[in-house]
Amino acid sequence: MDKINIQFTLFSAFYSPLISTMSGGFLKAEGLDPQWSVSPPGVSAIVALEDGSAHVVQSALSESGVHVT
Repeated sequence: MDKINIQFTLFSAFYSPLISTMSGGFLKAEGLDPQWSVSPPGVSAIVALEDGSAHVVQSALSESGVHVT
């Protein structure tokens, strides 16, 4: 099974679709082993996507001003 790294900017009920996808076994059914984490305070999960440490990220629109490239 291939590992897929998922990172959240915040772990919140608003991210229920992604949480349900992981907990419902849908990723495992596709051969993916989900590993999740929450980004450090004040850091958007987008940073993990850019540096390659996460394959998928979930962030809020309100976080769009946190990270500038």
